[in-house]
Amino acid sequence: MKNLKDGKEIYDNIKIPEEMEQNINDLIENNKNRADTFSQSKVIEVPISKRRRPAAYLRYTAAAAAVVLISFTTVLNSSEVFAMSAAKLPVVGAIARVLTVRSYESSEDNKNITVKVPEVVMDGDQNDAIESSTSGAVNSAGSNDTQAGVTGTPPIVADVNARIDKIVEDYLADAKARMQADKEAFLSTGGTEEEWNKRDLEINVDYEVKYDQGNRLSLMLSADESWYGAYDVKYFFNLDLAENRELTLKDVLGEDYVKIADDSIIRQMKERADANPDYVYWGVTDNDSSMEGFTTVDENTKFYLNSEGKPVVYFDKYEVAPGFMGAQEFVIE
Repeated sequence: MKNLKDGKEIYDNIKIPEEMEQNINDLIENNKNRADTFSQSKVIEVPISKRRRPAAYLRYTAAAAAVVLISFTTVLNSSEVFAMSAAKLPVVGAIARVLTVRSYESSEDNKNITVKVPEVVMDGDQNDAIESSTSGAVNSAGSNDTQAGVTGTPPIVADVNARIDKIVEDYLADAKARMQADKEAFLSTGGTEEEWNKRDLEINVDYEVKYDQGNRLSLMLSADESWYGAYDVKYFFNLDLAENRELTLKDVLGEDYVKIADDSIIRQMKERADANPDYVYWGVTDNDSSMEGFTTVDENTKFYLNSEGKPVVYFDKYEVAPGFMGAQEFVIE
């Protein structure tokens, strides 16, 4: 790792000689004069030495960069330890991530189901993922069998992809069961098939990449359904691809993550309640409430990384506040 770092520093610190800068400025100025006097049929000659010397310096810079590249390649191919370390670097072609979408849509009478399933793949597995996404890999239940054994896929990636597929499959089955139960309840209380069919019934599964920089990837999987009211659930996957494991709040905030997160969340809850008299956070701004609200974060607290790489703690609707306030998110500074 040290050789690579030293090589990068050598490359980044290559200085362009002051004489070269002066020669380039002379060329620019002389060619300006040449353009200004062209209409008068005057040609300004730039000395050959000045025309060639910048090219020589460029060749010198390119040669130095080539030396760094050759040194890196030589060490990479001759040292197993170095190769393993280099595999953890956020370099294009090494641990680049691509999210491909496997889609499933179904429409029957007034029932519409739209599913977009994300799949985390490494750079070398892009073609396999694309092929699976275009070959109708997702069946009518929303499940998929393609990723679990992809050669070269890190265990954490294969595990997350398998969990995502299972979550989607189970959610769709449960959502369809809830829909059928609601229909039976509606009919048993005097409703008719015609009235039921006038309702727009939707089940949606989608995803959003919250953060994808360096070795870290933060992905949100969302699922919702609506007919009488609205029901939604979100799942978060925060990965350290270099370390082949899931990120925790402790990884992001350090050893004192509980105190840091708790203090930040409580402060923001109080600020929001002060700004809006209708807002209530159980256990924080409403100590008399019988509802159990926020107490502290732990290793199971939901969070994702925002575009700046900061952790955002997420609470589901009704988890820490009344339903009218919806889900609550708190950026931990």
